[in-house]
Amino acid sequence: MCLSLRQHHGTRPERAERIRAEGFKVGKVDLFGDGDPVGIGNGNIGFGTYLTTEWRVALWFGRAILKVHLTRGTRILRMERPPDKKVLAYLRKEFGKGLFDTTKIQSVIPHNKKLSLSEYIALLSYHYERTRKYFWTFKSLESKRYTRKWKHVAAMHGLGGGLQRFGIHGFGEERTDNGIVVFRPNRVVVDDLVVVVPKERYEKIDRFDLFDKIGSLAELKSIAAGKVALPA
Repeated sequence: MCLSLRQHHGTRPERAERIRAEGFKVGKVDLFGDGDPVGIGNGNIGFGTYLTTEWRVALWFGRAILKVHLTRGTRILRMERPPDKKVLAYLRKEFGKGLFDTTKIQSVIPHNKKLSLSEYIALLSYHYERTRKYFWTFKSLESKRYTRKWKHVAAMHGLGGGLQRFGIHGFGEERTDNGIVVFRPNRVVVDDLVVVVPKERYEKIDRFDLFDKIGSLAELKSIAAGKVALPA
């Protein structure tokens, strides 16, 4: 399935300007020129650059929204489908239940064996499914699921590196809260800085949870420019 041409990335205004000038970066980056690198790209489902077709999701991550696109030939694994049960059953029989509990699959798989692409996808989907169902629910913060969730997150981070071996550049669902993660930042090209919401207006939107009450990106631009009042 093809990704939508229009993708968004939400961030801080100062980072948006740096991205426009230098492109996306992941890893340890000296953002402020003070010799103290900070980590960039360590997100919920993997390590890389996060994109979404939903501008409200992008706005949640920062008051500056960039419009971007992926370079030709970028391969993104779509995660809408559930994991293949037959492949999971085979993996459980071949390597044991420990494969599904570890955050480092290479500690379970013998050195003389490697997972195939279909096996990687099934295992990644297994962890993805068990994470997205309750990732943003506050209820999970007070349950054992919260601890288990972070094990699934750590496993997805590790599996992402394996996907790159097969020429896959990222994975996810572009319309969900997590969006898609792109492993290689040079695969993401900035088209435009769509909007920067003034700090005082953004704080009101965030404080009163008005994201869903803003009808369109055009309305958000009008709010940012002070032409339209915030939703009641």
